[in-house]
Amino acid sequence: FRQHRDLQLNLDGPGADFVIVHGENGEGKTNLLNGILWCFYGNEGSSADVGNKSNSLVNRAVQDELNLGDTVAVRVTVNLEFSEGLLARVERSQLFQIGAKSVKPQGQSELSIVASTDSAAADASSVPNPEAWLDERFPERLRQYFLFDGEELDNFFSAPGANRTVE
Repeated sequence: FRQHRDLQLNLDGPGADFVIVHGENGEGKTNLLNGILWCFYGNEGSSADVGNKSNSLVNRAVQDELNLGDTVAVRVTVNLEFSEGLLARVERSQLFQIGAKSVKPQGQSELSIVASTDSAAADASSVPNPEAWLDERFPERLRQYFLFDGEELDNFFSAPGANRTVE
């Protein structure tokens, strides 16, 4: 996904209920957030990476390694562990074709969720309606409060009618 290639992060541990990702400009913080947003909701945040060919989700180095007409899959997987012992693997993927001046999506992205209550995944099963399952646990209408780009905080609190309270 974008500049991240085979990236694995473990955000588990003490204080994992609240995570802040910080670093220098251009290190991929917003792209990490956009990858999670794309995985959960099928769309990214508001920022645009103008340096990427056709603003594609495909990693730039991968684009340069492939030939015209080649296809490549972009996949983001988020593993979740809920307090009641439920485990879930949320995965969104999409195929792209490399063109001369752009990278074109091939069809729609596909969302799949495999859930289980067993860490060995012995009882794992595909969730029949993954969009509804995600909306029940991570409603898109609430994402602005939980998955947001810190650079947008000033706008969030200073926008007209911004007498916002989060409980």
